[in-house]
Amino acid sequence: MTSIREVGNGGVGGFKRWAALLVSCIFLAAACKNKPAEPQKGPAQKPPTSVLAAEVRKGDISVYLAGLGTVTPVATVTVKSRVDGQLNRVLFKEGQVVRRGDLLAEIDPRPFEADMLQAEGALARDQAQLRNAHLDLQRFQDLFKKGYVSSQQLDAQSSLVHQYEGAVKANQGQIDNVRLKLSYARITAPISGRIGFRQVDQGNIVHASDPEGLAVITQLQPITAVFSI
Repeated sequence: MTSIREVGNGGVGGFKRWAALLVSCIFLAAACKNKPAEPQKGPAQKPPTSVLAAEVRKGDISVYLAGLGTVTPVATVTVKSRVDGQLNRVLFKEGQVVRRGDLLAEIDPRPFEADMLQAEGALARDQAQLRNAHLDLQRFQDLFKKGYVSSQQLDAQSSLVHQYEGAVKANQGQIDNVRLKLSYARITAPISGRIGFRQVDQGNIVHASDPEGLAVITQLQPITAVFSI
């Protein structure tokens, strides 16, 4: 009998322990059910873009792009002498801003002036011979009408007149050429801009074939800027 009561008492104690465990599980399940679910983590979403209405207007768009550029002049001219001679005066300074037509240098004009006198003398001589040939041609035409000269003599005199006319034109062309050389003795700026280093000093002999020239003029206004964008 004693053993039966002990077993029965042990069975009642085990049942109580199992009942307490079951109640604890029920409360734990209820607590987990009422706990708020944690939000799922994912990629961050951008806020929506706001759209505004604006009045239509005409004008420059303020869009600027930054980048490296290269300033390139529109024109660069090497100033050279177009005739040979001694450089009498240099009238510019390095780095000076010059205008188109400004006098930069002068070459000794005396050799060209001497050529001009010679050409003018030859022109005067041929003009005098031409006038005399015209008078002789008129006489030959009158004599030809009267039968005193042959047609061959008349043609020869007419050819002589044309010959002197050609000589007068050649002399006039020589004078124009010397006059042009005289104008080249005054070296002027072909463009407006800033002049660079002086390559030749006063007193030197300059030639039209000199590769370096007297100086280089770089145009500044207007000027271009090249950007690689």
